[in-house]
Amino acid sequence: MVLKLLSASIPKRDLLGQLSPNLYTISNFLEIPVQYSGLFVDIRMSMKLYVGNLSFQTSSVELEELFADFGQVDSATVVEDRETGRSRGFGFVEMAAAEDAEKAIAELNGKNVAGRDLKVSEAKPREDNRGRGAYNGGGGGYGGNRW
Repeated sequence: MVLKLLSASIPKRDLLGQLSPNLYTISNFLEIPVQYSGLFVDIRMSMKLYVGNLSFQTSSVELEELFADFGQVDSATVVEDRETGRSRGFGFVEMAAAEDAEKAIAELNGKNVAGRDLKVSEAKPREDNRGRGAYNGGGGGYGGNRW
């Protein structure tokens, strides 16, 4: 979505000064990136997708190419095991336009790619799992006051 600024008679430096706080407010309210260039404001409605049941041989480049048929891909990542570097069989794709992402979901969810039926859906927000476990203040111990 692109919005055209109506006030072209305001000097550019003044326009940026007046516009910047409003862009920040718009961006935070809508939770989407907002960019300013010239006399236009570009509000991008991107969408991050989860792609599951990938072949373990699928690379991030191949994942990006698969989704590029549906629109601009901002990023594509196959998640790898930290210790072995081997694919974990799933990844994430961020598409520039939500409409393109919806088309990709409709076309690719359940589609057989490299002998596996893909699971494609909108990615859920990542949960913060830090702070759990024995070394981070949780889990186990002797419990209670011993005295």
